Amino acid sequence: MLSSFFIKNQIKLNEIDSTSKFLLDLYKSTNIDAPVVVTADYQSKGKGRESKSWESEKGKNLLISVLLKHKISLKDQFKFSVIISLAIVDFLSIYIKEGVSIKWPNDIMINDKKIAGFIVENLVKNTVVYTSVLGVGVNINQKTFNVFSPLATSISLENNIENDLTQIKEDFLSCLEKRYKSLNTKTNFLKEYNILLYKKNKNLSFEINNKKNNARIVGVDDSGKLNLRFNNKKVKKFSENNIRFLL
Repeated sequence: MLSSFFIKNQIKLNEIDSTSKFLLDLYKSTNIDAPVVVTADYQSKGKGRESKSWESEKGKNLLISVLLKHKISLKDQFKFSVIISLAIVDFLSIYIKEGVSIKWPNDIMINDKKIAGFIVENLVKNTVVYTSVLGVGVNINQKTFNVFSPLATSISLENNIENDLTQIKEDFLSCLEKRYKSLNTKTNFLKEYNILLYKKNKNLSFEINNKKNNARIVGVDDSGKLNLRFNNKKVKKFSENNIRFLL
């Protein structure tokens, strides 16, 4: 189903350094008053979290950035990330029927393999987020990947079908529109997010302050912090900058 919300301003690029950077530059030079969607066949400098790059073969995957103008309190900015995660899960569930989960803070997994990730860049004034640029990468038709931890997969590898990227984009935008329009409702998105949380209630190894620690994931709170229960039964909270999964 074609998303009416995003249909007005869509830009298709052959190759670009970063679709998100393109959108931010466009925003600075143009009066934008509606959502803008940019897709590319290839990104030479696609961004991930902590300045990591996103590997993608040309013309094989969904590389998309979306500019959204809104007013979100800075203290509620994690709620926006929650609905983005849920929108990607909704989209993937059209093509993959089981094993989809959310790996905090911004990856989507199929069982123990990474299939998608996103990054949000917010423009803030007086404790209000007034513009967000969402960058999303989803592995669609790519079948070979470099060896990372965690390993990568794609929709094509999971369902053994070559997927139409135009239809893929329309399905994703429809899922994003539905979730985004419910952002200001009283729906308990965080509860749904935590149900889908990767490795919840499992004993895992983490790197914390350059040391290996074992703990169990309790959940993620509304501030976006990961809650871990340690062997002494004490629960501690961590932001994404001071902890790392050891998978």
